[in-house]
Amino acid sequence: MTKFDSQVFLSSIKKVKLSFVALSLASIILSYISHAFRWKIIIDTRIKMIDCFYSISAGHFLNTILPSKAGEILRPLYISKIYKISYLKLISSCVLERIIDIIVTLILVIIILIFNSQDILVVELDSLAYFTIIFLLLLIFGIIITKNIEKINNKLTHFLDSWKRVRKKNNRVLFVTTTLLFWLAGILATYFQLKSCPLPAQLHSIEAAIFITTLISFALILPSVPGNIGVLSVALNFLMLHYLRSKGVLATDIEKQQILNASVIIHFIILLCDFTVGLHSHFQLNRKIEVK
Repeated sequence: MTKFDSQVFLSSIKKVKLSFVALSLASIILSYISHAFRWKIIIDTRIKMIDCFYSISAGHFLNTILPSKAGEILRPLYISKIYKISYLKLISSCVLERIIDIIVTLILVIIILIFNSQDILVVELDSLAYFTIIFLLLLIFGIIITKNIEKINNKLTHFLDSWKRVRKKNNRVLFVTTTLLFWLAGILATYFQLKSCPLPAQLHSIEAAIFITTLISFALILPSVPGNIGVLSVALNFLMLHYLRSKGVLATDIEKQQILNASVIIHFIILLCDFTVGLHSHFQLNRKIEVK
């Protein structure tokens, strides 16, 4: 097991490329925006986009200071208080979003198993091929969902209104597009984070970003400590090493130290955005709630 060396870590920080950090932060904010747009479609188009954005980012902020993904449960409260909408209706929309993202994650896992597993089939794909496959699978997924919406409505009564909004002709395209954009923004954020750190060349690729973004979501599904402290860094470290092994690369001691340091740095970048943007959003929403 690689031991953490504070001196080497400080040296790694000095080598971090701030331009890629900035691009990563921009990509994270883009994921907030696309997530907010998608949520607006699901809950109510009358709700202001900026309030959806504030609520999403405030939820991320709450996740950094509260355990067990409390931000996911609390973020609908902001909208509920401002617009006087049933909390049950809003939390149901959050569950619906989670189900959709789990399905998307499974689609991406299938892609990884097909194209990245040495035990099943090894096929080298360039970045364009990956994005094309992801886009087509998400498109097919969207079509299947919208065609079977009535069956889902009969079984999931709490999701009825949300599904009806998604079912509308104009909303279908927007829903699939925003879901696609949300995931692509997340992949780009991971890609820029990897590029910002001194790492083995194999990890500076879109393919590695897709691999890590997809599988890291499984590590973050279960309740955890505030800010996923410890969990996210360990998961990132494990996945980067596993990705190298899947490419037939055995990391040297120096590379293992680089990966360990990068895991901590990447986690800090994510927390930085979640905390600062989310805290600002939290205050903005509280002001609106006080006015109401």
